[in-house]
Amino acid sequence: LPQGAALDQRSQGGFDNAGLAPLRLADRRRGRAAQAVNFQRREGRITFSGPRWEFPLVPGVQDRLSWLVQLVAIISATPLAAGDEVALQVVGARGATSRWRFRVDNDGALPVGTLHLVREPEHLYDLRLDLWLDLARGHWPVRMRQAQVPGGSALDWVLDDGPAPPSGT
Repeated sequence: LPQGAALDQRSQGGFDNAGLAPLRLADRRRGRAAQAVNFQRREGRITFSGPRWEFPLVPGVQDRLSWLVQLVAIISATPLAAGDEVALQVVGARGATSRWRFRVDNDGALPVGTLHLVREPEHLYDLRLDLWLDLARGHWPVRMRQAQVPGGSALDWVLDDGPAPPSGT
């Protein structure tokens, strides 16, 4: 990460009728104690190890790691065109929750066989995300760029050009 910041995140969970169903996300950053978000499915609530508040658990809610897998599954099952949107409720281990809206933005020059999704920030110090999904690889990202707005340095993730995974994975 920027400035060599260490980050250890682990998401655990399973599946339910809405898709991926996280149970716990643990987040540890260098110099800070670990924090976690717990998806208490039987009780229908989301709680945190740090902040003392809680939220109702809504179907399809994701954590800050599982959202990408859920988004890929949704897009793989739903044909999208320029201007279409996909929305996910996303919760972080430090108590933040928000609705992440991704808009298909295939305007401009794109690599052949990709789908470009954009998440615009909804408030100060929120994330802008750009995803380029590879249609030949089950809609998995070949590139992801994220930046905190305003003023955050962009973090760019690029998939190595290895072989495509087997069909159906």
